[in-house]
Amino acid sequence: MWGVGGVSLKKECQIMALITIMAMALLVYALAEERLREALAALKQGLPDQLGRMTNPPTLRWIFQLLENIHWQPHEHDPGGMIALTEDQLWIISFFPPEARRYYGAPEAT
Repeated sequence: MWGVGGVSLKKECQIMALITIMAMALLVYALAEERLREALAALKQGLPDQLGRMTNPPTLRWIFQLLENIHWQPHEHDPGGMIALTEDQLWIISFFPPEARRYYGAPEAT
């Protein structure tokens, strides 16, 4: 028996399924990181690292940390409120697909 986060896997097929899911997640992670780095390199741009210095290539882990504090906030002129974004968050989101950019109100990367 093998356990992960409170889930016990008793059959070999369950273990293989978990390994497959983990491998696919790592593949998606690596591809997303590569595409972001390629886009930043093509624009000759970077993102601030933990010390505020510009870096290219950033890790996807760092990108997730930069996007961590996106939140909705009420606004006096808009009863529905708005999504509060920093300049760095807007810049990162500008690389997302058009549907996501519209959701967050971010322009396309230039």
